[in-house]
Amino acid sequence: MPGSGVFYIDPDSGDEVQLPVVQDTVFVSFTYPGNGTMTTKKGVEFTLDLGTVSALQTSFIVDGAWMWVKRQTTVNDLLKPSTGSIGGKEFPMVALYPAGYGSIDKRFNTNIRTITHIRKLRMVASVTTQIIWLDCDQSVWDDPEGNPLFYTDPEVLDPYADKLFPKYVDPLGYYDRQMVYHEFDRSLAVTKPYSDLIKRYNTPWFFSETDYPPYFVINFKLTKEISDKANFSFYANNITNHNPLLKQRGGAPEVYGRRNPPLYFGAEIKIKF
Repeated sequence: MPGSGVFYIDPDSGDEVQLPVVQDTVFVSFTYPGNGTMTTKKGVEFTLDLGTVSALQTSFIVDGAWMWVKRQTTVNDLLKPSTGSIGGKEFPMVALYPAGYGSIDKRFNTNIRTITHIRKLRMVASVTTQIIWLDCDQSVWDDPEGNPLFYTDPEVLDPYADKLFPKYVDPLGYYDRQMVYHEFDRSLAVTKPYSDLIKRYNTPWFFSETDYPPYFVINFKLTKEISDKANFSFYANNITNHNPLLKQRGGAPEVYGRRNPPLYFGAEIKIKF
């Protein structure tokens, strides 16, 4: 029966029986490359040459940097709510959320370098102690003026500082199954499906800044000059295998993390042509 849908043969009567057919409209998502993120970087780098101790043939250099990096989306985002379905059917709307979601990372570190020349052996040994004084990260969702686009219920003076209440983000609007755009009306969000359009972050400190206490890592490198055009190097990073369990500050209570990589080592050969 061409064009009549799915059917089967009744085993008793031998008749062709057509199965019921229901037409439905569903949303299908796809992605495409685009320039939808803005990155703002600020920083200061410094280098201080403390000179050379001739008796040891060792020079001392102190350098470091302070970096502040903010990444934010610049285009509004179309998303289906995480609910996924209503009454066993696909969610009937796609929400349009405002741009401005991103993160802020801050870091301040100092490197203390000692470089020793062993001229008779044509070798150079270097030890670098890196101290990380500041290591912060934070999720943000702001408008172009820097005002938070999320809120709490009840309202608080500074939603970024609040660690008691869930955080919410309203959509700008939504598309129905006929692809008609509607501006979001919060007064309708007391019932489903409209209430599911509001993004909810149940973790009260989701947008809080988190950081760790200062920590350090020591790296070692030994280079042997084989000839004027070739040298061989051995290196060991985090040579002391210092990888303490640090308590995170500012976020969830009693969260710990290891910031240093484990000890690893290797070798390299450089050849000049």
